[in-house]
Amino acid sequence: MLLIKSMNDTQIVRKPYQALAWIGTIGLIIGASMTAFNIYPMNVWVMIVANGVWLWCGYLWKEPSVIGLNFAMTAIYIIGAIKLFV
Repeated sequence: MLLIKSMNDTQIVRKPYQALAWIGTIGLIIGASMTAFNIYPMNVWVMIVANGVWLWCGYLWKEPSVIGLNFAMTAIYIIGAIKLFV
């Protein structure tokens, strides 16, 4: 007999610090929009902060994939910001 689990039976488990993750997500959307409309260099600073927030979330959640991705992105944007002044 085939058992199909309905979506109504699925329990939603929310991670702690969900509000912090949403702040980071909104920041990334704003930063990506600024990049699309060529609002430079302000987009670099917004992306540093937003990726930093997600890096912090990854640390709090102990999620290596989130930490790795956002560490790399934060480092890339920091290098870009340093390039502005050199």
